[in-house]
Amino acid sequence: MSKLSIVRKLLLPIDEYARVSEAGTLQDALRALADAQRYVRPTKQPHRAVLVERSTGVFVGLLGYKEILAALRPEQLSFELDETMRQAGVSDAMVSTSLASLQFFQEDLPSLGDRACAIEIQDLLLARPMTIDADAPLHLLLDAFVRAGAPSMLVTDNGDIVGVIRMSDLLDEVMRASLGEHGGGCGDSDGG
Repeated sequence: MSKLSIVRKLLLPIDEYARVSEAGTLQDALRALADAQRYVRPTKQPHRAVLVERSTGVFVGLLGYKEILAALRPEQLSFELDETMRQAGVSDAMVSTSLASLQFFQEDLPSLGDRACAIEIQDLLLARPMTIDADAPLHLLLDAFVRAGAPSMLVTDNGDIVGVIRMSDLLDEVMRASLGEHGGGCGDSDGG
């Protein structure tokens, strides 16, 4: 009997993952994310990203929490203003304080919801999701997550996308192993 790889064990099948068409809006992505949350298995973490697909099975990007919130920023808080202040040596804290004091961002949550309806996903810069093979060993999975800094990766099997593996699920598995649920762990450390 072959041992199931850690990637295969932890992946979420692609049909269980939140997805949205590249032709959709940010509101469509948020709706897909909300819908997917209802079907998360009790042993899994909630979704924190939406896969963007050009056509069935052709994934062109990933919209995570950071990308969604960045897309909702008002035009006045453009990349150019942030970048100019940062190049001048202004700290992140000072940039945030300065922009807030200029009262650029006086919107409420309903306004952000309205903006989500007008933002087209195809207009956003999307991070191309990293991929890892379904049979990759644990050390390659750990290395890929650390190097990429991405919260999730697409899982491939013979070149086909079969699922998504998330850093949060790997960490849950590491915690279980550390607590001895997989036969590992430090044992009883009561000092005796």
